[in-house]
Amino acid sequence: MINTLILCCCMFLIGCAGATKKDNAADTLSQKMDAFLTGLVQNNHFSGSVLVMKDGEEILKKGYGLADRENKIPYTPETISTVGSVTKQFTGTAILKLEMMGKLTVQDELEKYFPGAPADKKKITLHQLLTHTAGLKPAIGDDYEPLTRDAFMERAMATPLNTAPGERYDYSNVGYSILAAVVELTGGMGYEQFLHKYLFEPAGMKHTGYVIPDWKGQTLATGYRGKERWGRSNEKPWAADGPYWNLKGNGGILSNTADMYRWHEALLTDKILDTASKAKLYGRHVQEGPGAETFYGYGWAIFPTRRKTWLVTHNGGNGIYFCDVLRFLDEQLVIIYQTNAAQRGLGDLAFLLARMVFNPDFVPGIKPAAAMQEFKTMAGSPQGKLLEELTAVMIKGDEEALKKFISENFSARFRDAVPLTERLPRLKRIGSRIKDASVEKLLYDGEKTDIHFKTPEGMLIFGVLVTDGKISGIMVQE
Repeated sequence: MINTLILCCCMFLIGCAGATKKDNAADTLSQKMDAFLTGLVQNNHFSGSVLVMKDGEEILKKGYGLADRENKIPYTPETISTVGSVTKQFTGTAILKLEMMGKLTVQDELEKYFPGAPADKKKITLHQLLTHTAGLKPAIGDDYEPLTRDAFMERAMATPLNTAPGERYDYSNVGYSILAAVVELTGGMGYEQFLHKYLFEPAGMKHTGYVIPDWKGQTLATGYRGKERWGRSNEKPWAADGPYWNLKGNGGILSNTADMYRWHEALLTDKILDTASKAKLYGRHVQEGPGAETFYGYGWAIFPTRRKTWLVTHNGGNGIYFCDVLRFLDEQLVIIYQTNAAQRGLGDLAFLLARMVFNPDFVPGIKPAAAMQEFKTMAGSPQGKLLEELTAVMIKGDEEALKKFISENFSARFRDAVPLTERLPRLKRIGSRIKDASVEKLLYDGEKTDIHFKTPEGMLIFGVLVTDGKISGIMVQE
């Protein structure tokens, strides 16, 4: 599973004023986007699918590059790929659907569904699970560990909390897997079965799910890490009914850009949720960190724009696949992006396309990708010294030392992009994760270093971008 923590703020990408005209302007925009993405295929080996809809009209719907390099199968809008943590919005919607059906309320406490819950967890509410404020760990095991629901719940209940319930926002995949268990207990059927019956079928989504869709005849994108073949999602260890419980409910759903747009359209109507339930789904329930201008709803992140509108969004992936869904509901713009080869510089691709819509004069620029090389050590190099100091100060967790390091070693643009009140807790949490971790791999492309840490909770990839001797970006994938 991935919790992509892009500390470099994307707000400037969605804040440009202006709007495109229709007819000829739309055609021109489509051509500009297509030329930009085609260039990424040539220069960065980009592969994936992109859908852009404005005012209900199609601006772009196209696949780029290869979904399967070995067999030369092209990517198309129908290519199936995992949506990662975008799965959380399906889980959040399922909980609200059950509330509409009178089977639960979001203020229910865990002890109602798990009578043996320990004292520190029995009063956790479904609302707190939905908003990442339950105090749970980010993860408690590897995605492919063969855990049953009961075994997962036993471990979750035995694992100490990071914070007291309701104290703060702290992104947790564990919480959404617990919600998937609640869906099964109250819905009277398997998690995917419930989604299929009450969400996907009403939305007309025939190519979304874990194992229920008939994937025969469908192209499932093969995942790649650089030049290395990672494989397809459904080739990995799964149970008969889909992923094991470290992944179920928080990630792993397979879909394509065409079906994800059908999901958007269904949420505009009352086919799945009524107006009151959708208000909860998109509610600005909790800030994503102290002083943050962004909020978390139920499986959706809510961003303000400089045009005084709101963006409803979420992304997800596993370091191989990546999916981004941007819904500018006030401005009737939807951008859906999927790739089977996540790479530096392309994580903000959907935001770049949004900026092209809102500013017709904007020309996006992404440098050609450099191949990442594996190093035994970078000790003694300026890059290595910077990374050594950063990880040391993060592990120590001293806020004054962190402030000093940020002031001296972050680029001005990166430093000022995120408030310290939001950045410091995040860096400290990463430090606590890697404190007792071992380094499995070190990759470097001249600017970005990826450190692959093996932690007790699973693999964590800590990526640091250095430009002109200063840290200009940090990414975490787990």
